[in-house]
Amino acid sequence: MRPTKVMPVDERYVCLNTTLPIMNATWTSLRKGDKRTPLGLLDPIFDVASPGIQNTSCSLQDICGMSGFANASVPDQTFRFFTPLFLHTGALHLLIDGALHWFVAKDLERVMNPIRFAGVYILSGLFGNAFGSNFAIPTNPFMGCGPSLFALCGCSLIDIIFMWRLIGQPVRHMIKIVVFIAAGFVLGLLPGVDNFTHLGGLISGLLIGLISMPAIYYSRRYQITLIFCRCLAFALYMGLSVLFWSDFYSGDDPGESCAFCRYVSCLPIGGFCD
Repeated sequence: MRPTKVMPVDERYVCLNTTLPIMNATWTSLRKGDKRTPLGLLDPIFDVASPGIQNTSCSLQDICGMSGFANASVPDQTFRFFTPLFLHTGALHLLIDGALHWFVAKDLERVMNPIRFAGVYILSGLFGNAFGSNFAIPTNPFMGCGPSLFALCGCSLIDIIFMWRLIGQPVRHMIKIVVFIAAGFVLGLLPGVDNFTHLGGLISGLLIGLISMPAIYYSRRYQITLIFCRCLAFALYMGLSVLFWSDFYSGDDPGESCAFCRYVSCLPIGGFCD
């Protein structure tokens, strides 16, 4: 969570676990210009002095759940950078991610070893979610292990480049990974999935893969060049991580600073991006 003008902490909101018809009967409707429209989920409540509204509305802490905030005036649930990696929007999302684990992750885990694989998976997931949170609209939820899977695709590309002289038909293997990446970005247009987290995962996968993937040194010059590239990738990863995490808590709402960013993760059809 981040401080946002879209959903101030001190407001009361239409609660997700309350029946909308009951609330509409109590509060009638909100005025939006000259039109009267029914209440929608997460709409702010203005007449907070009414006992009926107090009993059926929610604070931002109630909506976020998960034990609330450490500081009631600041959304500070930093663990949400981690927990979305293990949540999915539904059965289809879970099946797609499971299939990608089978086709991409299992072979890469044999190459990297389980401990290194787990480190890449978690670190890239955190990086991808931090990257996406700096561009995604604050009220649009996104979840899934997409950033980690994109990072594994990035590591696979690095592995192919490192082993280019040894593997058969390296171009075919690279095209297969690129197709997986392109399909993932198309799926990122669906609700609950965010293409910015996918892009962040891919960036972190390329950087972490350059740092951690095993390589064969064909010459002394090749070894020195690769060590330099590994050090540079490590510095870039650390610098970008600090930048995105600090900007998340100090930056403006993405909707204000980047009005077109929402269209990266949705199709502008029927108000889907609003």
